[in-house]
Amino acid sequence: MQPSIQKHLASWLSQVGVTETIDLVVPPDPNLGDISFACFALAKGQGKSPVEVAKELAEKIRLLQTPP
Repeated sequence: MQPSIQKHLASWLSQVGVTETIDLVVPPDPNLGDISFACFALAKGQGKSPVEVAKELAEKIRLLQTPP
């Protein structure tokens, strides 16, 4: 993965409140996306399911990218 992509993703995640260290990886199956990270630790800390946390993060990041 290119360092610039990782840098942007880390910046976006910090802007939406993710303070934990996460490991960005390339999924083994290309159908699962280009870059991923497990939401299990975040979900446990928030008392939510990993799927719910992932959906919330995706929406927050999408809002960061939407022009006002």
